[in-house]
Amino acid sequence: MGVLDANIEEARERMYALYGENHQITDGNYDKSLAVRCINGTFVGKKTDEKVIAFKGIPFVGKQPVGDLRHWQAL
Repeated sequence: MGVLDANIEEARERMYALYGENHQITDGNYDKSLAVRCINGTFVGKKTDEKVIAFKGIPFVGKQPVGDLRHWQAL
């Protein structure tokens, strides 16, 4: 395992520790008001307070936003 692979694995372990792992919903038992559908599945958020729903640990489908793909534009 190279240094880059070790760094990626370490980052993955930290993410799992912070956010947990995504699990497939198999029984349909979830709060539909907290769910969003993406091209890579349906994700259910968690309310962090009255006005915020957090969606954490959602995997990228295509290229990860690095380099030129990672930019922001002021509105």
